[in-house]
Amino acid sequence: MHRFIVPETPVIGMDLILPSDISHQIARVLRLHDGDEVRLLDSVGGEWTASLTQVSPTQCVAHAMSTVESDPEPTAKVTLYAALIKYDRFEFMLQKATELGVHRIVPFVSAYTNARPPSDSRVTRWVRVMAEAVEQSGRTILPELAPTSTFNEAVVSAGHSGILLWEAEDKLSLRDALGRYDGADVSLFVGPEGGFRSDEVDSAKSAGLTIAGIGPRIVRAETASIAALTMTLAHFGDMDPR
Repeated sequence: MHRFIVPETPVIGMDLILPSDISHQIARVLRLHDGDEVRLLDSVGGEWTASLTQVSPTQCVAHAMSTVESDPEPTAKVTLYAALIKYDRFEFMLQKATELGVHRIVPFVSAYTNARPPSDSRVTRWVRVMAEAVEQSGRTILPELAPTSTFNEAVVSAGHSGILLWEAEDKLSLRDALGRYDGADVSLFVGPEGGFRSDEVDSAKSAGLTIAGIGPRIVRAETASIAALTMTLAHFGDMDPR
C-alpha cells in the first residue's frame, strides 16, 4: 500500500486535503482512483489507513479511517556524523541510511572535505529524499537532518558516545567498540573521501571518542556510512525479524 508523509495530523473520520506534490504523484504517477486506500504518516511515529475520496492532479482528498499499529523503528538511536562528500553520493547515503533506520544525520566539514555546505534548496531536496525513503521502507519517523557543522563542533556535540571510524586503525574493530556500549544510543563519525587528518583523530581521542576500524578494505565514504550503520543496528538487534 502506498504511504505518504503529510503535514497535518490525520483525524479518524475526517477528510484531509493532500499537498499538491502528493496529489500529483497519486493522480499522474501512481494513477490511483477514488476508493483506493493509502497510508498517511505524520513523520513522528503515527500512521493511518485512509481512503481516497477525491483524486485529481491538483488536489486529492483522503478520508482517515483507522490507525495502524506497527513498530518498525529501531530501538537503537544512531546518530550518523557524516562528512560532506559529492552531493549525489551524499544524497545516496542519506537515502540508504534512512531506509536502514538512522535516527539523526549530522553533516560536517573536516580538513579533507571538498564539498561545500549545501544551499537551502539542496537541503530541502535531501529532506524530500529522506521522506521518500521513510515512505518506501515502512518506517514511521523521519530522521532529523541537522545543519552542517564543523568537525570540532560535531565532536563536542557527540560527547563521549561517539565512535570515529578511521582507516588507519588496525587494533580496535567497530564490532569490539560497540561491545563497550551498555546503552543503545551511539554516534558514528565517517570522514570524507580523503579520510580524517591525524590531528583530527587526536582531537577526537582527547574529546573522549573511540577510534575504531571498519575492516581491512578501503571503501568509499558513503559505503562506510552504510556499512557502519548496518553493523551498529545489527549489534543492537535491530536487523532481526520481528
